[in-house]
Amino acid sequence: MRHITNQALLKHLSYIAVSLLIAGLSAASAAAETLTLTDYLGQVSANNWSYQGSQRQKTGSDARKREADLVFSPSFFTEVQLASDKKEPDMGMAGVTTYKELKSETYAAGVSQTYPTGTRAKLYYSLNHYSYLYGGSQDMRYYSASPVVELTQPLWQNYGGRADKDNEESTRAQAEADAWNAESDLRTLLVNAEKSYWDLATSRELVQVRSKAMEEAQAIYDYVGKRANMNLTDRSDVLQARASLETARLNLKSATHNEAAALRAFKANANMGEADQVPELMQLNWDKVRALPDPVWVRGNRADVKAAEAAANATAANSRILAEKDKPALDLKLSYALNGRDADLSSRLSESLNGDRPTAKAGLTFSIPFNYSASKEARGGALLKEKAAQLSYKQKLLDQASDWRDLTAKLSDARERLELSYTIEEAQRAKLEYEKQRLKEGRTTTYQVLTFEQDYTNAQYTRVSAAAQVLSTLANLKLYVQAGSDPSIAGSKE
Repeated sequence: MRHITNQALLKHLSYIAVSLLIAGLSAASAAAETLTLTDYLGQVSANNWSYQGSQRQKTGSDARKREADLVFSPSFFTEVQLASDKKEPDMGMAGVTTYKELKSETYAAGVSQTYPTGTRAKLYYSLNHYSYLYGGSQDMRYYSASPVVELTQPLWQNYGGRADKDNEESTRAQAEADAWNAESDLRTLLVNAEKSYWDLATSRELVQVRSKAMEEAQAIYDYVGKRANMNLTDRSDVLQARASLETARLNLKSATHNEAAALRAFKANANMGEADQVPELMQLNWDKVRALPDPVWVRGNRADVKAAEAAANATAANSRILAEKDKPALDLKLSYALNGRDADLSSRLSESLNGDRPTAKAGLTFSIPFNYSASKEARGGALLKEKAAQLSYKQKLLDQASDWRDLTAKLSDARERLELSYTIEEAQRAKLEYEKQRLKEGRTTTYQVLTFEQDYTNAQYTRVSAAAQVLSTLANLKLYVQAGSDPSIAGSKE
């Protein structure tokens, strides 16, 4: 063993320490510049206008659900009317002096409300000021004031408040459908962004693999070319090596183009500029990718299916409203008013609150279309639309289950390909290591080692491609389970 002096040992240890320090600083710098999936999705959420628009659409639609509460909520109303009447009055009694003009002012204020029974109620206070202008004689002016209660009860169309209840359901269901559609857009955008992240990460790695393959093909071509120049191999080997080299160049070019396309999609999702630099993406521990558990589907969790369910409910409610609208209308109307009349306003207001001179009314109103057959057919068509909406939703449920089965089958296939690719890669690695050992012992050729290196590189390409398919399929399945990204798959490659 060679003797090492203390000075040489110290120098050697100092060199190792400096090397470790530089490596540590480089690793820290790289870590600081690494863009994780979580960071990237945060950029997409903050910078993508479609994401922000869908987010606002969802918030707005959630707020619009409260519009349904207004159907059966009381509302305040006022009425002001000024009138002038100069027609000849029909006094109905001989000898009564006729007026030349009647001026009136009507003021009313109160509340109205529709109840779940279909009853429409009004409670208001009415104040009227009348001015009879006679021209040659003394004019007459007085006030009348009345608290009034009015009730309207549907007995056929909208009986029991059917149309009003459907209106409430339709309003809420439509707002819910809009909210779930926006939620579906949000989830789809994030899933596509995650897929573009993995696509760029794997594309960059595949470029490295293809670059290595081309270097190996170039080495084989150079090696065979030298042997051919020394007449140690047949010219056909050179032609074969040249063909392999050109194929490797084409593969590298394709991989480079795929990386450029992945980069464009990556930037587009986050609205990044063309000149913006994309930092290094987190490296994956491929063994951990292999160990990712299968997702568990929470049924009914897919946002677009929830949107379809709400839309079907809204369509069904609207159809029932149309069917109800085409029925004949028969309404019972009741009103009761207390009255006060005097030239003095203050006395009329107090007098109107007693029951000395009440006014009561009761009546029925009825209307039916002349073309009753058309109304009947229209009502039947509306009911068919309700059934059609329910059938469409049922099909959406079946499609959702079918899509889940298809995705899980694709995931299973991708996992199987990944496992096989690992087996092949390990076999190619073992074959290469064994051949390198044989080369050291002079029992094989450099050409054979270069060929085995190329086989090993191709196996790596297959493994990365299979893993990329697993990640892409898992991202699609998040539309069902809405799971966050799994940070456990990040880390150095083993």
